[in-house]
Amino acid sequence: MKILLLLLSGLPLLAARAGDDRLKAATLPAELRAGAHAVIRQQRTVFTVRSAGEAVLEEESVITLLDDKAEKMAVLQVPYDKLSKVNEVEAALYDEAGKLIKRLKKSELEDVSTDDESFASDNRARIARFSRLSYPCTVVFRYSLTTRNLMFYPSWTPLESTDLAVEEASFTVRTPPSLPLRYAEKNLPQPAALGEEGGLKSYTWQVRALKAIDQVEPYSPPFRERLPVVFTAPTSFEVQGYQGYLRNWADMGAFYHALNQDRSYLPDNVKEQARQLVAGESSTVGKVRKLYEHLQATTRYISIQLGIGGWQSMEAAAVARTSYGDCKALTNYMKALLSAVDVPAHEALVRAGDDVDDLLTSFPSYQFNHVILCVPAEKDTIWLECTSQTVPPGYLGAFTGNRHALLVLPGGGRLIRTPGYKAEQNRQVRRASVTIEADGNAQATITTLYSGLQQETRSAVLHQLNTDQQKEWLLKNLDIPASFELKNFRLSQARNTLPTVSETLALAIRQGATRSGNRLFLNPNLMTTLSAPAPLSKPRREALYFDASFEYEDIDTIRYQLPAGYSPEFIPSPVTITTAFGTYEATVTVQQQTLTYVRRMVQRQGRHPAEAYAAWLDFRKKIAKADKTQAVFVKSI
Repeated sequence: MKILLLLLSGLPLLAARAGDDRLKAATLPAELRAGAHAVIRQQRTVFTVRSAGEAVLEEESVITLLDDKAEKMAVLQVPYDKLSKVNEVEAALYDEAGKLIKRLKKSELEDVSTDDESFASDNRARIARFSRLSYPCTVVFRYSLTTRNLMFYPSWTPLESTDLAVEEASFTVRTPPSLPLRYAEKNLPQPAALGEEGGLKSYTWQVRALKAIDQVEPYSPPFRERLPVVFTAPTSFEVQGYQGYLRNWADMGAFYHALNQDRSYLPDNVKEQARQLVAGESSTVGKVRKLYEHLQATTRYISIQLGIGGWQSMEAAAVARTSYGDCKALTNYMKALLSAVDVPAHEALVRAGDDVDDLLTSFPSYQFNHVILCVPAEKDTIWLECTSQTVPPGYLGAFTGNRHALLVLPGGGRLIRTPGYKAEQNRQVRRASVTIEADGNAQATITTLYSGLQQETRSAVLHQLNTDQQKEWLLKNLDIPASFELKNFRLSQARNTLPTVSETLALAIRQGATRSGNRLFLNPNLMTTLSAPAPLSKPRREALYFDASFEYEDIDTIRYQLPAGYSPEFIPSPVTITTAFGTYEATVTVQQQTLTYVRRMVQRQGRHPAEAYAAWLDFRKKIAKADKTQAVFVKSI
């Protein structure tokens, strides 16, 4: 025990003396300055597991800030909650020559809530902050935190952004032999160094001389794919008296199920109400729709993050009584309502967000931040986002679609994949009727149907903004080259499994066509043009990457009524382009005084080698040229 206490007594100060070389900006290697706004001179992170229910995290960082763009690095934020305690925080600031400028006193540390959006939360942070800096300078931060929530072990990413460099950093985990560590390594120069210290097993990772990334190329794979990172997780753990195992995904699902299995009770009157709501519905789909619409109409989402409550749901009866809950509570309540009408359903843990990593499926661990509901049906699975009052049943979209989720079953957890959305579902179908007047001005009526991922922005505008705000948003976001007046508009949504938003616009367009002498120049592509990407200034290094959100289909059909007396002088030839990235088609036809323009663009997701950028650039250049091609009409004299 004495040896263990010595190990946990704190990290030795890395920069204990003024004049230490790590505090002097001049000693920073030139190659680490290139492209960097800050350099981690030395960082040491140690995570020591005391037992299945307690551990200590200690970290000390010496960081040289090169310019004002590194100002955020002069702030240390140590989060804590009901299950963790900040033992100490130290912070010191040194000038360019390594001379101590300021050491923060305990009274100068901030203690703030970090969850403004939660109804009830114990998430807080101790903050050490330096301001009014002269560059270059160096900050030294040190903190110690005791945690009693060992569902989560830390991950380590020494290089967190493209404008940061690292001179030296290390990460050590110490565990008792009875609590073996599970870990996964990515993009590291060498694997963990294994050892033993005072009866504890130790695992240490170290990196040196990591340069800043000088350029992020367009359409590159996510930056996170290139980062060195270590993921760690327990084999067994304890939190607030609950014991769990984490040897595989089945263990995780079993723990979540046990944590929430006795929280689905509903009063008899609520069950009876559920039965009445689905009276006359014979199919699972019909029953789910009725109860889901009832949930949306009678409850609202609030965030509750209190201790184990971050993972344990409030009881379904409490949601029925209060009409609110977080994602766990509303999902559990919906599950209980379905159970009352004999429709089984299962929670699914998911990492939600429009731009987040998918799970590291080979490494079972707590990688989730959200819960949704999975309902097996006669023909297909019905997915329910129980925190939304507007999303139709069956639709997940960009927030939780196209990724792995952990289905929670009584016998344990099982990884499954949520539905993704292809180009044919993410559509923008536009039909427009445009009357060109003799002076070149135009009157237009445009109806556009957005579906799948393409309707999400319009859906948010429809449900979250009032009429005046909707008009203001449209005026800012309609992509029409000519100046125009929005005379009228209407937005409406169809709550299908694949939702759609219909947008109808009435526009007065100034110079919808350009007159020059007895000629009329008309660009038939009214509002769906693409520009070409920037050409390469040097050979490309990164792969060409388009994620699932990049997959879409646009179809425009625009009919122009031309002024009397004009006949075609030049009509653009049909264009068809087929590539690995997608396809493009455009045709222009003229019959009497009517020009009809049809454009179809399909973009596909995918990953292509770096040398494919030239072909991608050529594809987009051809599209940009076709989108700008004008038809020419001449007036009979």
